[in-house]
Amino acid sequence: MQIFEKTYFVFKIREMQKNFTNFILMVIMKINDIKKTFWAIKKASGTMEKKMPKTFADRMNDTKLLVMGMQKNIDRLAEIGLTEEKVSALEELQKRASELNTKQESLKKQLKECTAELTEATKELNVKQSDFRKRIKIVIPQNEWKEFGIDSKK
Repeated sequence: MQIFEKTYFVFKIREMQKNFTNFILMVIMKINDIKKTFWAIKKASGTMEKKMPKTFADRMNDTKLLVMGMQKNIDRLAEIGLTEEKVSALEELQKRASELNTKQESLKKQLKECTAELTEATKELNVKQSDFRKRIKIVIPQNEWKEFGIDSKK
């Protein structure tokens, strides 16, 4: 009778473990469903916070901090292949990127100024062209307007 009781208890314990495992799996599945629903609602409502991309200045600052930290701990970083040469190369690359950014900003400023000049010149060109066409139409017969690039009939 004792072997039967032990076997019965082992059987009952295993059955309870199965039931408990199934219960836990069911709870996890429900939690995942709730999470999916929550994120779908959050996304649909437009209240999800979007991570702002880092600006150039942020990336340059991050790189400076990284280089400073690496320089202070170069002995500990040597074992993973980060040598002074590599740190110096990263620092030089950061400086070059910063210089190129300065140059790009200068070029953008020049382009903006040039675009403003071009816009003014184009406006002035259109006004003069219109004025000259009107004057030509007064003096020259309509059948000769094509010589001047005037396609209008009035």
